[in-house]
Formats: sequence, structure tokens, C-alpha cells
Amino acid sequence: MRYVYILRMHLCFVLSGLLTLHAPVWAQRTEWVQSAEPVSSFLLTDALLSDENSVERAGFAAPGQPTWTALTDFETALIQRFEHQTSASADDLLELYLLASGDIRSEQQAHVFQSQIDAFFDQHDDVLRIADERERGAELLRRMHRHFLHADQRAPLAGYDADQSRLSELMRSGVYNCISSALLYLLLAETAGLTSAGVIMPSHAYVQITLPDGHVADVETTAADGFDVVRDQAFFSRQASDWFASRRLVVPSFADYEQRRVVSAAGLGYESMWSQHTTETRLHYADRMRLAELRGVMQADQADAQHNRLVYYYREADYLRRQNDMVFLDALMSRINPLLAGFDNRAANDHFSDAVTAVPLLLLQAERAEWLFRRSAHESLSELEEINPGEVNQLAEQGQQLALSVLGQAASAALNQQLIRDLSYRALGVQVTNLLETNAMSEARNVIARFPDDCADSTFCINALEQFYMKLGQQHWAQRDWPGAIFVYEEYLARGLQTNNRQVFESNLQSAYLNQAEQHWFDEERDEALAILEVCVITVATPERCQQRLQAARQGR
Repeated sequence: MRYVYILRMHLCFVLSGLLTLHAPVWAQRTEWVQSAEPVSSFLLTDALLSDENSVERAGFAAPGQPTWTALTDFETALIQRFEHQTSASADDLLELYLLASGDIRSEQQAHVFQSQIDAFFDQHDDVLRIADERERGAELLRRMHRHFLHADQRAPLAGYDADQSRLSELMRSGVYNCISSALLYLLLAETAGLTSAGVIMPSHAYVQITLPDGHVADVETTAADGFDVVRDQAFFSRQASDWFASRRLVVPSFADYEQRRVVSAAGLGYESMWSQHTTETRLHYADRMRLAELRGVMQADQADAQHNRLVYYYREADYLRRQNDMVFLDALMSRINPLLAGFDNRAANDHFSDAVTAVPLLLLQAERAEWLFRRSAHESLSELEEINPGEVNQLAEQGQQLALSVLGQAASAALNQQLIRDLSYRALGVQVTNLLETNAMSEARNVIARFPDDCADSTFCINALEQFYMKLGQQHWAQRDWPGAIFVYEEYLARGLQTNNRQVFESNLQSAYLNQAEQHWFDEERDEALAILEVCVITVATPERCQQRLQAARQGR
């Protein structure tokens, strides 16, 4: 149960000549792989990225389904069943565990495994008649090992594989680990009328049975004689090292044991949705994403379940943008918008246990802000959608508040602070562009006025500023309002942004001074013309043209 966070970003700012600015060209990749270690960054390989290209997304975002990936009727019905009931039957648990295996997606497929469970109890119905629950639980474990796991007293761990966490594979081959064997025992225990629960330690899982007298028996499901094992401080002092090492598990301490989590039988099934079999080397990207979504939907109150699905959503958004598939990107954002909106009431770090796991939410919220801006410009509306002017303004304001909120949280992010800023500024740049296209210059100025002081650190922020000042300068230019143009260019230059486009603004500033001086000269206001040229020489960084014109003017030409 591990996950590793991977991010890579490339930025390129393409510059041009006078009066023309080009937006940045940008691409980055992200990947999330399950791990029990803290999140870290490392470079992606082409092999890890190839999964996304092979996914057929035509059926994604299906109407009436809660997920981005396409679900089968079997999966949809199972979600609804667990949503509307407080306890799960053995049949329900079996279907949940098979769904968590990732390779069983229909009732017909699941029926094959149900037949195996039925056959087990047909052959071992005497176990159900054992009155003493302690004896019944112990015998059930021994029979499970003989029947399903092909136990051999001479090689008790012959079928054990520390990485085989699928119940479906266990029932096909008899190969098991702690998780898959615990799942099997839990559903057998439910049929046998035992009160059971799953138990999770940092590197191990097992079952506990609560007996009628209140005693809680630990059931080590990887061992045929593992019913009511004693794991006290003495065990961890003397035996734990060999016991866990023989199962290729990290050796825990007694303190780890004391911090164990007890979960319901269904809860252990949810945990298995992101276990060993869901790594990128074992399960296809689309299947891993589907399981992450299913767990997120079925454990809506679990922060780690939401975190895991958010990672895949960001990876999808990034991939679709790199493919320039804005139709599917907007479909993705529309599908997950209600989920993301549920995080709006607090800072991202407040929703998760640490700053690292909050990073995917910040990235997606920045992406969502841009989607809201696109919607406010009617760019992502289908032919069937209608939106009134009030909603347009509301979407734009919501997007602006969201992008600025993410910018305000970027400094506290444990990873990828610059990427979070860039995504947020890219979103705000879309809004600035929208406003410039409708000549809403006052509104555009209000947007850039709210940019934080770190704007110069982001190419996207710089680009938004330059687009604004260039468009505003062009408006004054078209009206032959030379003082207005001079004010705009000087205001931009005062920001101290050191880009190649600075030369564009300096050149345009000098041209505006020259045009203003020529206007005064034409109107026979020679002193005013000379004064303006003198200001130009003092103000402009490289005022050769103003110097030449000033010299000619003083000579009366």
C-alpha cells in the first residue's frame, strides 16, 4: 500500500517583435503510483507514460454514473447497494472483494467465484454446526487453507506470495498474501456467523474475531494454525523478526501493533483497491484509475481515498491538455466539479493529514479555475446548455476567487510550488484574455491588480500582464492618445519585468513620445515638442531616435 508522486514540467516562453506577444508553450507530466513511503519526486520514463495513450475514453463521463471512468452495470449496482445498507452480507463482500481485484467486472464473472464458495460450504457444512465459536473459527481457518490455499504441513507457506493481494487470483490459483487471505477468511466468517473485522498494520493485514465472551481473537490468515495468535510485547521482542521476515514483510514494533487500525470487513475490501496489484507494472492505468475512483466514491469520508482519486484526475487533466483535447478535458472537469467544490470551504491542507497529500487538490483547483473561466466565455458549453449573463459573471468571479485562493496557498505546498503558481496564473491569464477580447479593459485591470507580488516568478503571470498592457497601449495608439499610450508603457516598464518583450515596450514607448512630439510640432507648439523629446531622452533606456529627433528639432528641421 504505497504511493509515489511524480511531477515534471517544461516551460518555454517564445518572444517576438514589436507590438506582438506570444503566449508560453507549456507541458508537464504527472504520475501517481501507490506506496507506503512519503511522497517524493522523480523523473518519468516514456514507459510509465505510455498507459494514457492506450485508453479509450469514448465511454467516460457516462450519464448517471458518479465516475469519470466508465463503469459496468455490475459495478454501478454494487456502489448503490453499499450506499444504501449499513451491513454487508457474505455475497456482498465477495462481489466487493472481486471488484477490488480489478479483473472482475460483471455478475457473470463473479458467479464463478460464488460457486466456489458454495462448493466449499457444501463440502464443509459440518464447520457451520460447530457450536463453540472459538472452535468454529479455528476450524474454518484450517479448512480454508486446505481447500483454497492447498496447505501442506511440510511447506506451510508454499502458496504464499507477499505481492499477491487479489482475491480473484487466490481463488483461481491458491496463491495468497496477508490481504487476499484475510479477505477470503472474512467472507467465510460472515457465512459462518462469526463477528469479524479487518486489522491493518503498516506492512500487514489480518482478521480479528470477537467471541461471545468479549474476547477478541487475532486471526493470522497466512497460517493454518493462526487462530487467536498472541502478539504481545514478548512476541515482538523475540519472534517478530523471523515471523515477518519469512513472509517478506517489514518487521514492525510492538508500538506499530498498538497503533493498528481496525476496519470493517467492507473497509478491508476498500483498502485492497490500492494494494500491491494496483501498481503500474501489474494493472493497466485505466483499471488503476477506475479502482481509485470506486474507492473514492464508496469511501467519501476518507481523505486518503479522495487524495488517491485526485491524483488520477490531475494526471488525466494534464494528459488531455497535452493532447489539446479540450472537449474531453472540459468533460472531465464538468464531471469532477462537484467533488472539487466540496473542498472550497477550507484550505487544502485542512482536508488532508499533511501538506504533501494536499498537492493534487491544489493542482486540480487551479485547473478548475481555468475551466470556470472557459465556461464564462461560453467556450466549453455544449449546444444543449444555456447560461444567462448573471451566471457568466458568477462563473468568472468564482474562477478568480479560486485561482487567487490557490495562489495564496502555494507557498505552503510541500511540493511543486512553482507548478501550482503557474497553473493558477495560467487560469487568470485566460480570464484576462477573455476580458481583452471583449474590450473590458477596466475589468481586466481589476484582475491584474489582484495578482500577488510573486508574479515575476511565473511566465504565465508575465504573459498575462504583457497581453494586458499591450492591448491597452494599442487602444490608446489607435485613438492617437499619445499621453495615454506613454502612461501605459511606463506603467508596465515600472514593474521591472526582465523579459525580451521589455524591448518591445521600450521601443513602443519611444515611438509614443516621438508621435506626441510630432503632433505638437505639427500644431506649431515647438517648445512643447522639444520638452517632450527631452523627457523621452531622460526616460527611455535607449533613446537614440528621440535624441536624433531632438537634435533635428533644435536645428529647426
